Amino acid sequence: MSVCKNLKGYARHHERVADFFSLLAVALFFGTLLLGATFYNPIISWIKQDILLHAPTLILLLLVDIFLIFLFLNVGSARFTREALNESFVSERFLSLASKLP
Repeated sequence: MSVCKNLKGYARHHERVADFFSLLAVALFFGTLLLGATFYNPIISWIKQDILLHAPTLILLLLVDIFLIFLFLNVGSARFTREALNESFVSERFLSLASKLP
């Protein structure tokens, strides 16, 4: 099994871990926006110093940031499974609708 499957399996049985990863994804998203808005002028002047080196570096950092946000959201959404629905207190109507899913 891969590390991601192990982590998602752990998050399925521990809802607090899944909530933590969802919170981490939201914090990373808004932190990136805040840092970009706060340090806009220094970032632009840093890119202008050597655009051939610094622009791809910034793009790579943004891609890693986006990848981490999606990774954290993926682990955070692992708590919604049929097994977890059957173990929790969920209305009978919702369980009947969930059983019709493929």
